[in-house]
Order: sequence, then C-alpha cells, then structure tokens
Amino acid sequence: MNIEPQNLDHDDAALDLDGTFADAYDHIQSTLAACGGTPLKEVHHTLPRVLHHSVLRVVPALFQPRIIKEDADHVADLRAALIEGDKLDAVKVFPVGEHFYLVDGHHRVAAYREAEEARESDGMVPVSYLASRHLDDAITYAAKENAKARKRLERWEIQAWTWDIVKSETKLSKASISKLTGTSTATVGRMRAVLGRIQQAVASDPRSVQGWEQWTWTSAQKWDKDHIPPSLDEVAEAKKLQQLYGKLEKAFGPLLRKSPERIFRAIMQENEYVATRFIAAAYDDGFLETALSELGPDEEENPDF
Repeated sequence: MNIEPQNLDHDDAALDLDGTFADAYDHIQSTLAACGGTPLKEVHHTLPRVLHHSVLRVVPALFQPRIIKEDADHVADLRAALIEGDKLDAVKVFPVGEHFYLVDGHHRVAAYREAEEARESDGMVPVSYLASRHLDDAITYAAKENAKARKRLERWEIQAWTWDIVKSETKLSKASISKLTGTSTATVGRMRAVLGRIQQAVASDPRSVQGWEQWTWTSAQKWDKDHIPPSLDEVAEAKKLQQLYGKLEKAFGPLLRKSPERIFRAIMQENEYVATRFIAAAYDDGFLETALSELGPDEEENPDF
C-alpha cells in the first residue's frame, strides 16, 4: 500500500510544526492517548511501505536537534544517487493516528523532494516504522541517529537543543529531559534555575531581559552572572557563529576537532583579527572541544598540513 498526497488529509491546524518543544510534545502525546497509542485503523488497515514526501510531518523541535537543519551538499549527493538509480535507505517514521512523523532521514526526504521538483522522481519515499509506540523513544531514537550520522552531532548542538527544550517550559522532569538529550541532570537543573530567574526579571523589570527568548544558553549564563543582557547584535552574531562553525566542520572534517589550532593558524594568515575573535567566541560557546592556548607557529609542524 502506498499513500500519495491526495489519499490523505494531513492538515492539522492544532499543531504548529515549527512551534516549541512543549507544544509539539503535548499535542502528539494527547493524540497518542486519544487513539490508544496506535495508528488509526479506520484510516490504515495496513501501514504503507511508501509515502509521498509531503505526507511526512517534520517537527524540528522534537526530531531534529541540529543547528543547521539541512546540509545542501549532502542533499545534492543523495539526490544524485537517487537519479542514478541507487536505493536510499528507508526513513524512520512514527505513526500517530492518521499522521506520519519523520523521526530520522530528513536529508533523504529533502533529496526526494528536490528530485520530484526537477521531475526526476515521483517523490515517493520508502519508510520503516519505529517499533515503540512511546514518543520519548522516538525523540531519543532521533537524537542517537543524528549523533552517529556522517556529520556527527556536536556537544554544543545538544546543549543548544536542551536549552530550547527547557525554554519551552515542558512539563517533563529533569531526568526525562536528560534521558532524551543525553545532557546531565545537573546541567538541565542549572538551565531551569537560570530560566526561573529570567522569568522573575520578566515580571519585575522586562526591559532588563528584552528578547531573552532568542538568547543562547551561553548568553543566558552571562546574564545570570552579571545581569547585563546581550545586545540583539550579540545574539545574532552567536547564531551566525553556530552556522559558520558548522560550515567549517564540514569543510575541514575530523581535522577541525583533532587539531583546530592548525586550521585557525592558516585562517589567521588572511585575517588575524577575525580569526582570533571567532576562536575566542567559539571556545566560549563550547564549539571547540580543544582549548586553543597556543596559536603561534610550530616549527616542527608541516605548514602544508
């Protein structure tokens, strides 16, 4: 059995697919409870093995912890393989009632979508289903699969995702958030404590925390320490740093994690000020796993890497 766009009304105004973690989590949990935790039998007598990409519901807050949600080059590679006749692995889906939530395989779905737009594919995506009927298992599965993907999930990305979950004011316990994200319960507890102090400031002096919803975890910690809010420019720059680091990681691969100082030494030859500033900011925000204590030339190393 296949499901194409015209076969299923998948519009659901009650859920904002780009909304907060808490809203999406509560909505799907209530839907699961209403249908007894199983797909709606009146709609699906048997679960289809192929779905049109437009039927798959993408909820980044739950199932896509990456800062850069879509790697255009990776999508292009998958699309080229698809056109050449290679079979892409089935994507993982979590069926809830009459809806199908994409848990893992976002880049593969994007490849099918782009191939269909170019009239190189019919847009039908092979799917497999998560065995568990528990939402927490689906979220944990997505995080683990991202962590072992070709472009591994970095510690700072997990931290940013966890902060987004905490900011959404989910009713999940510290232990539950820790299990879903792999972040320690102590860190989750600190995030909740800082959020509580920010909310107190919102009630008493909202101008002192204006725009806090956009703050990174690092910005929130700095505010908590000195009560000086970051400027909107600083918040925007932090987000740009995250995206830039993702691009650098893609360009330099494992070398960025194993020996970042060698890469930044090369960058400094072009623009020392920009490179030094980026290194400091990236280290502060946890982008760099290695402390960059020495950036001077190393006579024993080959300058050509």
